[in-house]
Amino acid sequence: MTDIKKEELKRNLTAGVTLANLVVLLSLGWYAAQWQQRVDLHIVNSGIRDKALSKEIKTHVQDADKHMPLQTKNILFVPRAEWNIQVKSFEDILIRIDKNVDNLNRKIDNK
Repeated sequence: MTDIKKEELKRNLTAGVTLANLVVLLSLGWYAAQWQQRVDLHIVNSGIRDKALSKEIKTHVQDADKHMPLQTKNILFVPRAEWNIQVKSFEDILIRIDKNVDNLNRKIDNK
C-alpha cells in the first residue's frame, strides 16, 4: 500500500468515527447487554419456579423412544446413500441370476 493510500485511509477512517457515532454504538451495546441479561434471568427464574417442567424435560431427554441420541440414530437408521448402493447391488445380482436362468433354459430347450 502506498503512502498516499495510507494517508487517505487514515483521513477517511477518522472522519467517519464521530463522537455521535461512538455514543450510538456504545449505547446500542449497553442496551443489548441489558436485554440479554433480562432474558437470561427470566429463563433461570422460570426454571426455578417450574421444577415440574424441569423434571419433565429431564425425563424427556432420557427417554430414548421420544428423544433418541444422534449416535443411536446413526446406528439404527441406515443412511440413504448406503441403502441405494445395496439395492443397486441386489438388482445387479438379480439381473445376473435371470441371465443365468435364461441360458440354462435355452440349453435345456436345445437338448
